[in-house]
Amino acid sequence: MKQKHHNTNENLKQLTSETLIVGVDAAKNNHVARAVDYRGTELSKTLTFSSNSKGFLMFHKFIRDLAAIHDKTNVIVGLEPTGVYGNTLVQFLRGKGINVVLVLGSQVAIAKELDDNTPSKNDYKDALTICKLIQGGRFRKFREFDENINALKEAMSLNQQLTKNLTRVKCQIDNWLCLYFPEFQLAFKDWTKKTAYATLKICPLPKDVLAVKPEGLVQMWRKSGVIKGIGIKKADELRHLARYSTGVTTAPEFAAIHIRDLLIQYEVFLSQSDELWALIDTLVKDIPLYKTLSGIPHLGKRAICGIISEIGDPFVFSHPRQLIRLAGLSLRESSSGSRRGTSQITKRGRPHLRHWLYIAVLNLLKEKEPSFWALHLYYTKRKDNPLKKMQSVIALCCKLLRVIYGMCMHGTAYDPRLVTPYLASNTV
Repeated sequence: MKQKHHNTNENLKQLTSETLIVGVDAAKNNHVARAVDYRGTELSKTLTFSSNSKGFLMFHKFIRDLAAIHDKTNVIVGLEPTGVYGNTLVQFLRGKGINVVLVLGSQVAIAKELDDNTPSKNDYKDALTICKLIQGGRFRKFREFDENINALKEAMSLNQQLTKNLTRVKCQIDNWLCLYFPEFQLAFKDWTKKTAYATLKICPLPKDVLAVKPEGLVQMWRKSGVIKGIGIKKADELRHLARYSTGVTTAPEFAAIHIRDLLIQYEVFLSQSDELWALIDTLVKDIPLYKTLSGIPHLGKRAICGIISEIGDPFVFSHPRQLIRLAGLSLRESSSGSRRGTSQITKRGRPHLRHWLYIAVLNLLKEKEPSFWALHLYYTKRKDNPLKKMQSVIALCCKLLRVIYGMCMHGTAYDPRLVTPYLASNTV
């Protein structure tokens, strides 16, 4: 029997003749609100209010006055997700005991032409479209997370920003080396390692390397903590590369300032990242889901934290397919008549959850975790409809979500024998 994994019917049951529906188009400075009843009849003029305490109080009075005038005892306020602009309003309304729901932006974009048959878009029109979508039961509840999950979500958001900053600075340092000392990476494959980093801090330019004797370079490395594995031979090689370097020689003083500032930024971001993960390690000890997922070998600490920050409480989901839809991994197909189009994932979901699932599956395959590796071999080498490697990875992301859901719902530890029936017939 095919199961339905949406809540439209349950949503419609919340709408009665005593329900006041308010749609809000959230923006950075000013929000726009319109109100209708359960049949879609507009009950008032448009309200524009500012995104501060004075504006919120004005909006609350607007709701109370309308409810009193039209004898409404139930109020539903719907918002379209617009970055972080509506978060403060949601917090205010929840504090007043008002039911706040979410309307998907993609649905607003599709439904905006239903009333006037025009593609025009503005805040006033969007607010009314949100009302009409709520009237049709096309809304979702705002999920509430406990304090630890909220803290982890904020920590992973900060980690994402720090990762971007580190990547940006690394690319800038790579570009600097390609411009001023391209031979440096012939001597050192990775400039982030201890010896290469110490050299880059003290002697970044070829002329700086040539100004120091081989013994001086070795002594410099020893002071930086490099004790074994490198010495006069490497110093002679570096000096030889510097002597015949093809790097740009103009404005060396500013080039030195540039690389110095980039290295300072790199150290700051790296220190902040280490400090952040030390705090995360302390935080996740109090999250039961972290202990559950830690039982899956080779999943990776960062991937586990990322998945938990996006899923939150798995017990709010009634079926693993809802988790798959949350990640945007459900399949869509474009077919007509006898033509059958190719299936692709919808990507209508949380991109960060897809990212962390992808990282987690790659870790499992890299370490050849028995059950997932056996499934990967089966998907890619079966006779009927073999999958490409990337298709197999996506299928394994969905499988991982089902495994996580099953472990949480049944309270069981990870058992590779229960993940796939093909494990017995595959020697890994």
